[in-house]
Amino acid sequence: MMPMKALQKAQTKVRKQAKDPLRAAFATRAMNAVSKIMAQAAPGDLIDSVSEESDLETLARALVIVSEEESIKAGHRLLPARIRGHQMRRELLAAEGGVISVTKVADILQISRQAVEKRRQSGSLLAVEAGRRGYLYPAWQFEDDRMLTSVPRVLAALKGHSPWSMLRFFVNGNHRLEGRSPIQALRKGELEKVLRAASVFLEHGAA
Repeated sequence: MMPMKALQKAQTKVRKQAKDPLRAAFATRAMNAVSKIMAQAAPGDLIDSVSEESDLETLARALVIVSEEESIKAGHRLLPARIRGHQMRRELLAAEGGVISVTKVADILQISRQAVEKRRQSGSLLAVEAGRRGYLYPAWQFEDDRMLTSVPRVLAALKGHSPWSMLRFFVNGNHRLEGRSPIQALRKGELEKVLRAASVFLEHGAA
């Protein structure tokens, strides 16, 4: 599709969605922000942005590019950090196979959704809250039709951290594990090494 035709199609979609005052107000502010990004970003930055895999990732990258200068002008110095925080959470959710719903977890473990919720509350299953999507469960906790038996022990060792911090621990590279992530080490059966790394993470909040 030619760029101008694609732009016209996107504009038509926005107009169809902006039928009530709330959506119209959001569309107005969002389009003003996009206009500002287009005016301020360098061509190379725009190329990097449109090279992202999804429209949301394109927008997020463009926001990061211009947010630092804009936030200083407007006095909103926390804006770049907030945007990067959202990006980091998306990356964590996508890591090591992504995330699945409570219904899918119940199917894998062949238990009820209520039983899944009880395991989450007890700390033997990791889930992170994602707004209207509810709780999302990292898929790497499961192998075939069962849960990796070592994961609950590591979760217990990380007790006291937030679910998002636990997720970060599991999927990020760790120099105590030769640069591998803890979940990669667990798949190799290296539970004790991971538990030692978790104990340091618990003390210092860093891998």
